[in-house]
Amino acid sequence: MRTMTPFIIIMLPVWACSVAAGAAAPPASQPSPAEQAEIQTLAGQLSDPARSAKTKLEAAGMLLSRPQAQAVEVLKGFLLRGDNRAAQVAIADAIVAHQVERQEFIEPLLSMLTGGDPSVRPAAARALARYRGYGVLDHLLGLAGNRSADSAMRVEVVAALQTVLDKKVADLLVSLLDDPDPSIRGAAADSLAGLTNIRTFGTDSLQWKLWWDANRDKDRWVWLSDLAESLARSKASLGADNAMLRDRLAKAMAEVYDATEASQRDAVVLGFLKDPLGDVRLAGLRLLDRRVAANETIPPDMRLEARLLLADGDARVRQEAAALTASLADKEALGALLDRLGAEDAPSVRQALLKALGQLRSAEALSAVLVEVHSRHDDVAAAAAEALARIASKSPLEGQQRSAAAEALVDRYRQAAGGDAGVREALLAAMGAVGDESFVPVLQEAMKDSSAKVRLAAVGSLGRVGNGESAGRLVDLVGDGDRGVRQAAIAALGSLGDKEQLQAVLRRTQPVLETDAAVRQGAWEAVAAILARCDDATVTTFADGLAGRSDAAESRVKILTVLTDRLRQAGSPQLASAQRKLAGALVAAGRGAEAATLLEEIHAALAAGGKPEAPAVWMEWVDALLAADDPNSIMVIKSQTDAELFAGAVERLVARLDHLAAQERFNVVVLLATEAMDHLAERLGDRHKASLRKAVEDGKARQLAADRLRVSKLAGQLCSSDEAERKAAADELTGMSDRAVLPLLEALRHAVAVPGADAQAEKAILEVLRKVSPRMTGYDPAAPAAGKTALIDSWMRDSQTRPR
Repeated sequence: MRTMTPFIIIMLPVWACSVAAGAAAPPASQPSPAEQAEIQTLAGQLSDPARSAKTKLEAAGMLLSRPQAQAVEVLKGFLLRGDNRAAQVAIADAIVAHQVERQEFIEPLLSMLTGGDPSVRPAAARALARYRGYGVLDHLLGLAGNRSADSAMRVEVVAALQTVLDKKVADLLVSLLDDPDPSIRGAAADSLAGLTNIRTFGTDSLQWKLWWDANRDKDRWVWLSDLAESLARSKASLGADNAMLRDRLAKAMAEVYDATEASQRDAVVLGFLKDPLGDVRLAGLRLLDRRVAANETIPPDMRLEARLLLADGDARVRQEAAALTASLADKEALGALLDRLGAEDAPSVRQALLKALGQLRSAEALSAVLVEVHSRHDDVAAAAAEALARIASKSPLEGQQRSAAAEALVDRYRQAAGGDAGVREALLAAMGAVGDESFVPVLQEAMKDSSAKVRLAAVGSLGRVGNGESAGRLVDLVGDGDRGVRQAAIAALGSLGDKEQLQAVLRRTQPVLETDAAVRQGAWEAVAAILARCDDATVTTFADGLAGRSDAAESRVKILTVLTDRLRQAGSPQLASAQRKLAGALVAAGRGAEAATLLEEIHAALAAGGKPEAPAVWMEWVDALLAADDPNSIMVIKSQTDAELFAGAVERLVARLDHLAAQERFNVVVLLATEAMDHLAERLGDRHKASLRKAVEDGKARQLAADRLRVSKLAGQLCSSDEAERKAAADELTGMSDRAVLPLLEALRHAVAVPGADAQAEKAILEVLRKVSPRMTGYDPAAPAAGKTALIDSWMRDSQTRPR
């Protein structure tokens, strides 16, 4: 047996659901007063001759979705009466759109189909063709095949049958190709083409009969699968064509506008806005929106036309007009949007209107927005909640307004439980903007929601309206599986938490637990915020606990900086101790120079007061200077009169030189060791003098070797074909200053002396040499090689004898 395609597998459950709709339970009775009022409002829209066909269709659809018997009776009454053809057509089309199969509508629809009003027949035929139960299909087949029946009615039935994927329908349509009435034959051929997507047979009955002979005995599901695949391809193609044509139309209109002289563009846009074709009006609005975004002046007549389109017959146009009206922000905008909201029935447009009102952020829209928060359409309620949040963010709600907003949000949130997550998210976010403490239990409950975006909204709002008692609930979410939720929970704890939650937040700063760098950074910020509310002892203990974490160096500096500022303002006797810890943290963070400045101040104050801690702080000061590679460290050591402290400082200097040598920072070794020999020699023992001499000699030799390797590579890059690489090499060589001179001279001699001298390399090296050593003059690139090498050798001898 043939395997069914994915499309038909998807389609079959939908088909089954639609068939089952015919067996649905009868509607419930006794609607509530609110439901009665809504049914009457929708009935009024159907009966109002001023309402558009779109509005009537949407009203019919809403009534069809109501379970109350009163709604069914209202619809049945419209179908039976012949005085409102627009309502009859809207209800029939809504039956098709909403796949409704209520038995109560069969007789009224048949009366419409067989009655004397031809304007309602097509809609009635389409609606009846939707039925799969109650013998409706067999009745339609009988009408279509009845040659004595009204020909026009038969044509409408035959046309409607193309939507019914049933072999009995195909069999009848093929037989009708032999009907004596040419209109029936044409309708049958059209319906077969629509049913099968075969467009080449036309009214050729022979080809259709051959096709039917080949398909008549196929298993029903195989036959349906074939038809479904063909129809799917046709629909997809048509949808793509429509989208492509709309896109091409919009682009063509934009090109026309751009090609128009500036003085005529207003007229062009106005013409677009008044065009009878909806797609043209829509494109006109988008062109106008482009002008608004570019801060162009919009004439009053164009602004008026845009507002008038809020009542356009095309919902897409009304949506675009709503957004544009808010962007224009005229003094009439708020009133126009509110008026349209009161008359608008399409949920998609109501959503757009609410977004526009939110953009205006006017408190005058609050009451209308609160009404829409209660909308049964989730998208509309979500848009209302977002608008409410924007209004409240601009003008905080107080008193009765705040109470009404709180009640509306909580009530609608309870209704949204288990439904669309988007509306719950919007409602929770609005709670944060309104800021009423009554939201706290709801927000705490929402933190357990299965949707990450709902949890995120709940956490964010709790951070805005919660209190310290809420912080404990947030701890569980700092390890949430969703990155955004973790980040929001941590930020909320930064606002609400205390020392009880401090360790939970601190754990999220560890890379082994939190792999996301942004979340870790947020955790550090939350830690700092919590510590700002903690007592000095807690902050000190916490900072001490971070001393062993290399990844916490900068954070420890920030924490200790806040602590020392606080202690300074309080005049605390613990200030000096905290400052010493801060200095140690600065050194650990690679900020030795800052630590040295701080320690110098501390030492001066302690020494002036004869404090016993002064010698230890002096040694810490020396350590900080050495950590910063500061030559002033030698003069500070020299100034020390205490022999024991002096000796200890010299040992620190020697240890620092060994550390620098291990890091291959030989230039700093030479600098510090040379300074020490120049200023400390008379107080040094033979061991230290020998150690310093060896440090200078080894440092110079090893630095020269390293410089030669580096300069050799950079000299080669000076001749690179890449300009950026050449410039980078020249800049680095210039930055090396005297250290680059001897290796560059060696490279220049090689470029001149080797056979086949490299003139390009010679020129490039010489240009750099003139920058780093301007004293080297008299070099003539056109001179013989022997003369040039002799000059280079003299420069090399001079360079070797100069102190480096």
